[in-house]
Amino acid sequence: MADSPASEGSVPGLTYRDAGVDIDAAESALAGAKASIRKTFGPRVLADVGSFGGLFRADGLGEQPVLVATADGVGTKIRIAASIGKFDTVGRCLVQHCINDALVQGAEPLFFLDYIGVGKLDPAMVAEAIQGVAAACGDHGVALLGGETAEMPGVYPEGEFDLVGTLVGVVEREHLLDGSRVQAGDVLIGLPSEGLHTNGYSLARRIVEDRFGIADYRQPFPGGDGASCADVLLQSHRCYLEAARPLLRDPALHAMAHITGGGVPDNLPRVLGGKGARVDREVVPTQNVFEQLVAAGGVERDEAWRAFNMGVGFVFVVAAEAADAIYAKLEGAGEQPFRLGTVIEEAGVLRFAIVANKRQHSGQIAAAEQQAREGGLQATRPNVLNSSGEQVAIWADVDRENKGEAGKVDPFRVDVSNGVVRDGKSGAILSPPNFGGDGQRLADWANENSIKDLEVLMIYDSWLMGNDQWSMGGGDLAEMDLVDED
Repeated sequence: MADSPASEGSVPGLTYRDAGVDIDAAESALAGAKASIRKTFGPRVLADVGSFGGLFRADGLGEQPVLVATADGVGTKIRIAASIGKFDTVGRCLVQHCINDALVQGAEPLFFLDYIGVGKLDPAMVAEAIQGVAAACGDHGVALLGGETAEMPGVYPEGEFDLVGTLVGVVEREHLLDGSRVQAGDVLIGLPSEGLHTNGYSLARRIVEDRFGIADYRQPFPGGDGASCADVLLQSHRCYLEAARPLLRDPALHAMAHITGGGVPDNLPRVLGGKGARVDREVVPTQNVFEQLVAAGGVERDEAWRAFNMGVGFVFVVAAEAADAIYAKLEGAGEQPFRLGTVIEEAGVLRFAIVANKRQHSGQIAAAEQQAREGGLQATRPNVLNSSGEQVAIWADVDRENKGEAGKVDPFRVDVSNGVVRDGKSGAILSPPNFGGDGQRLADWANENSIKDLEVLMIYDSWLMGNDQWSMGGGDLAEMDLVDED
């Protein structure tokens, strides 16, 4: 009979630990978090920590309860946590992100499941992350029903890990928010974020490390009050459950949006039931973290508003007649709401606007407006006064097919007679000209019609959005520095 490979004189036998998986370390990590997990249990939880599956009583959840399930992760925010050895914050971020995602459909959370994947398991690190998850669950009445910790050498580099969670909530069917209540004229009320939350971290880390030249996240974050980069970038993802809970059964609440990856332009249209929105981002309170990252990274404004939340954490879509009362209720609860915009009937992309002196160019402008309408374009705000009191004509190209190729969002003023692009506030010449194909098409039209002193305003700082179409457009022209074309 042949000797086995581990017979006398052969190499020693291997263990699972030799292959990079330490079962004892996993047990130690769970033991360090058991007390925190059990604190989240309520009377509906029927199984202890360590069971093959979590058990949760489902009786009495409502007459027609609808379960809402969501799953997410914290992305590369976890790399900043790993760089300073602080993991409780990302655990809290994970739970609160998932609560917000279920909340937008009207659901209150029931239970949570977590997953941690590591290359080499550090029991203290894993225990701290689970304790952060458990603390957030306890704060918001969520049972931490179960989870999984997987040590996978070769999949995750040593010293790094991934953190993912699944949350299940419940909403009575009659209170489910699915976009069907949304109407044109509804008001958008925003609540501020607390920093980046859990999105945009790949770009943020690139800017911190390459543009700020900061390798150690313990160093101060630029332009702030001395807080470290880690303190600023590891701020917890805010939970909006407590702010929204008093409104969940209010018939005037038509929808809610959680502003995560993709920012306002990608997340708000998801809840509008096919309608669009006009959004004024000038009303959003500024935050130093976004100002510094955008400036140092040279991030174009459209890109910034998709990569980051830019200070908008959550949006309520409410009936216009109830907007004042809901705004006051939020303020009375200690919130800092802002009126972000309104819902519009049709989705579209506002491409550009023409501004010209009617007295000089009334004939050409009337012809242009007629051509625009025949071509399916929409006129908007036809009577706005410039600085000298002259009326100006304004019309906009709404393109329902082209997605996101509108001009840049900075307040450009384009003098089409010589191609100079000027900043809409300072008047400084911007070089190189950067107003894209739309501006050139408009310039060509003006030259063809012998309009030499026409000005074009990329209308400042508002979007038209709907479905997956978005761009800038439609600001408050009355406050812009319009020049006298005479």
